[in-house]
Amino acid sequence: MKLKNSLMLGAIPLLFSSLALASGTLSLQQEIVPQVLNGEAIAASHFVAQNTLELKDGENQLALTVGQIVFEDGKRRKFDSQPILLNFNASEEQVLALNYKTFRTIEDAKKFERTPELSFTTEKGEAVEYELVQMNKGGLQGFRDFEREVADYNAKAGSDVSGHKKQVTPMSTQKSVSALQGDFSKLDAEQQQEFMQWAMRNLK
Repeated sequence: MKLKNSLMLGAIPLLFSSLALASGTLSLQQEIVPQVLNGEAIAASHFVAQNTLELKDGENQLALTVGQIVFEDGKRRKFDSQPILLNFNASEEQVLALNYKTFRTIEDAKKFERTPELSFTTEKGEAVEYELVQMNKGGLQGFRDFEREVADYNAKAGSDVSGHKKQVTPMSTQKSVSALQGDFSKLDAEQQQEFMQWAMRNLK
């Protein structure tokens, strides 16, 4: 009986492993930051491994940003791209990978910002077809509601992530003061100074 129970317990991880493999996955280059997947803000439940997202069978929509250290005037600084929205199809058990050519300077980053170039491939190195939309907007990235921006984009397009027409219920886009204070405290000194300068210019 003990041997039988041990065999059953040993089979449980294999069972869950096989279930996970039944879904498609997307491996992301380390500097690529997923923000919204199929209408939902990214959470731990979306990952099956480090830097690897679980995809649904069929059409998927991913909003992402690129965050990387670059050189500007001989100094290191953090570059955060505007969000990029990708629409693509994935099938069960398909293993996909998304990469980009790493930047060295701020000029390289700005070039990417003007014309994003991504390498989207299968595990066999075959190119994956996708649609790309840049979601440009002023302000600091840390204070943006990416989930809402994607919802607004889809509402204007008149479709959900499955391509079907849908009725959109308006939602409040305002954050509470305490939430904004929390976001501000997470910024480094340079980002806080940049935000304060932006805030002074945009006082109502």
